[in-house]
Amino acid sequence: MSPVDDDGQPAPAAAPAPVGAPRPELDPALLEILRDPADRTRLTLLEEAGAWYLEGASGNRYPITDGIPVLLVDAAHRVAP
Repeated sequence: MSPVDDDGQPAPAAAPAPVGAPRPELDPALLEILRDPADRTRLTLLEEAGAWYLEGASGNRYPITDGIPVLLVDAAHRVAP
């Protein structure tokens, strides 16, 4: 049985999952010295929903745009630590 919307019409098909971006080429030595600007903890590299982020213990996820980490607290996505 196909899912239907509130009007009884067939629900639109879900959008395909985004194709993951290639892993950014960040120098391991750079990752060792980068810190979360909110709390100065070490950052870890992670991928979610096809995008790459650096995440700190504060729960802030900083986007990596065109291979460049954007370590601005205002640009961070807050997640539960």
